[in-house]
Amino acid sequence: MKTLIIHPDDRSTDFLRPIYQNIKGATVLTKNISNYRLKKEIRSHDQILMMGHGSPYGLLNYSGVGDGLYAVGEKQVPLLRNKHCIFIWCNADQFVNRYQLKGLYTGMFISEVSESIFCKVPADQGTVDTSNSRFADILGGTLTDDLPDYKMIFEHVKISYEELATVNKVASYNNQRWYFEPEVAPTLCSKIKGAMQKIFFLAVLVSSLSSCSPYVYEVTYYQELENTGVLATTDYIYVSKKDTVCWEWYKETSTFKKMMPKSDSITITYWGPRREWKAPNK
Repeated sequence: MKTLIIHPDDRSTDFLRPIYQNIKGATVLTKNISNYRLKKEIRSHDQILMMGHGSPYGLLNYSGVGDGLYAVGEKQVPLLRNKHCIFIWCNADQFVNRYQLKGLYTGMFISEVSESIFCKVPADQGTVDTSNSRFADILGGTLTDDLPDYKMIFEHVKISYEELATVNKVASYNNQRWYFEPEVAPTLCSKIKGAMQKIFFLAVLVSSLSSCSPYVYEVTYYQELENTGVLATTDYIYVSKKDTVCWEWYKETSTFKKMMPKSDSITITYWGPRREWKAPNK
């Protein structure tokens, strides 16, 4: 499994490095990374570890990773779906929940004395340092080149970090803000429903083609378009010949109204004679 580490260069978060020290062959991005390369690396890796300082809106960009205020923010969300993700920064939970992402993540995590004061958890530098190093060592000890079992990792970190939490208030505070959102495995009913929907669509398509009226269109919406773009969703449209003359009617559909504002491009493919064209949004 290919692992990508996004850890903006910042001396105050160097304590996080042990988290990925046992992942051999990982790609580590720390500074001076173009937005193009950042997207390319996320797409080509299976597991994405993101760590450093952040906010509810993403992982802060301290060292030129990508562009803008956040190294990982709203723009990267479509790229993170269907990846094994670990989000480690303050208030990452709000980011994960807002965009319904999956994986291991932290809430407000104290890693500096100033943060302990803000969170009303009195602690000296030694207490904070002990908590920092212990958390990084525990999590790093569970991450290897193998396919991760996030449920097992979550529980191991929770139990092991709790041992320090009995004598370290910072660790106690942080351990209550260590979360896991699992991928939901498809149920038998959902699999059957999905299969029936595909069979129904194919039946309609075959019927349409056999009656010499193949007026079926595939409308594909893309987000973060770059080269081929990132697939957002696909819509299948059944129309009469008269309706294909002008597409103004389609602008009134619920799918168009929902997807068009956040899409960079739409590709419309006509099922029948091979015809394809693009209608840029921006």
